Amino acid sequence: MFARSIKNALNELAEASDITSNQASLERSSTALLHDPEHGESLVRALGSIEPDQNAINEMLQVLTSALDGARMAQEGGQARGGVLIARLEGTVAQLASKGALTMYGSLSLSRAWVRAGLVPPEQLGKAGEAPNEPGLGPLNPDQAEAMFDDVFGELIEQADGDVTVLHEALGEMLPSLPADVRGMIVSTTTARPDGIFGRLGCAFLVDPSEDTRLAAALGLADRLAKGSLEAEVAAQLIILRSWLPSDAARAKLDDVLRDAMRKGVSRGAITEPWTLHKVLATMPDGSGAQSIGVSLQSGSRRVLAMLLLKQDFGINDAYVVPCASASEQRNILASLEAETNAMAVSPDYLSSALELSLGDGLAHGLPPAPGLVEIAELCGLTGLHPRNQTTAALLNTPDPGDELAACSPQARGRLINTSEYWVEDHPLTDCWFEDSDASRAALDKPRTPRAMDTALWKSLEGRRDWWARIIAHSAMLLKAGGHDELRALSRQHRPCLRAALCARSQLCWTFMSRRLVHGCMVARRRIALPPRSSCKC
Repeated sequence: MFARSIKNALNELAEASDITSNQASLERSSTALLHDPEHGESLVRALGSIEPDQNAINEMLQVLTSALDGARMAQEGGQARGGVLIARLEGTVAQLASKGALTMYGSLSLSRAWVRAGLVPPEQLGKAGEAPNEPGLGPLNPDQAEAMFDDVFGELIEQADGDVTVLHEALGEMLPSLPADVRGMIVSTTTARPDGIFGRLGCAFLVDPSEDTRLAAALGLADRLAKGSLEAEVAAQLIILRSWLPSDAARAKLDDVLRDAMRKGVSRGAITEPWTLHKVLATMPDGSGAQSIGVSLQSGSRRVLAMLLLKQDFGINDAYVVPCASASEQRNILASLEAETNAMAVSPDYLSSALELSLGDGLAHGLPPAPGLVEIAELCGLTGLHPRNQTTAALLNTPDPGDELAACSPQARGRLINTSEYWVEDHPLTDCWFEDSDASRAALDKPRTPRAMDTALWKSLEGRRDWWARIIAHSAMLLKAGGHDELRALSRQHRPCLRAALCARSQLCWTFMSRRLVHGCMVARRRIALPPRSSCKC
């Protein structure tokens, strides 16, 4: 039934005794499915037609989620095979739906896999339980939607115990298994319900990846205002959230809500008292443009960690809060992040600046931030968090506002660039700064002489100057925020911020960075290293 890679993964997961072995097994199966996407079809068919009492549901869900997550990251990294696997699995879902073979539990399981992998689930999941060529549920009226919500999701509300994030995550995994019109009616009707948790739930749905869900949430907030139950605190949050949204129908409807709120005197409410912020840790961006940030927070005896993932061209990709049972648990998690990733302590100002730039980056690509940012911004007191768009040229000047590089002699600049060879010793995460896109693979895989291969690879890198310049500029900003901007000497120990700032200005010198990327490509592809270029194109 299953390919060997899937069988092995299911057996290993059933016997795994720790997270490390679990993760290793999932990585192997994910890589195998990327290379043989047709093997994933049987997994989707098995999960899509499954019933709650069958065996190995959790293991199958883990394997599929890992495969979809790996495919998404490959696609974001410029590898077509990631999109091929996703399309293949979505096609299998469509086939199941057309044959009436999707069970309700199977649809829910597939929805969870897609959502947990950071992907929008296929629309066909909403056809679970329908016979072929027969109409589905049809549109619901608000009363039916209310009754359905209480019947299907009432237990979730009790389990959430007032926690909006828990409720939103649970609903986010379940709603895609319902027909689109039913889903939209439930979101809008729920958002308009009188209890305070539902107004905040509407805020979370406003930054959903699906435009239809965002619009449904805006419509629900409009109904909430019309009923006189839109809280001033929620109205205040909506003013901030508006700037986080792409320019679409949902934002247009939210504009109407805000205008009507002002006319009705629903003014800005009292800002929720922020928690005490103890520490902010941030990693260097990795080779895919991803940067992790961890924030330790406390309110009375309650302690949490706010975790964020920023990714170039994708904005704020993930944001969530981890409750901590004690101060020692909170410290241990942060210490682990610091040790494993060489994360450095930065100021709250850096946190705000990094989030604003990432918000602007995501919106430039039509992407709202992860819904968890709503809660994190409130906890951290980031009431003025708005997207900031910055050109590459402007970003390059940020780490060196005094333009100290202009005062450096050509020899001093050369030494700064040359000592960048040691970045990996100070910041191991830069060891994964290499290109592994289809373009670089094409340059390496086509039979040609070493010199021709060298030329082809360098040509493919030319189109990536701006992208890498932004990565290194963000790194320079991090180094400066972490206190690594001393000007005592030209050594690598004392000039990391300026060194990164100089290398970020790729128009000044692209040679060293290209060497690093070329070498990374070679290592990644296990090919013979190309001879380094000796001349500088400054």
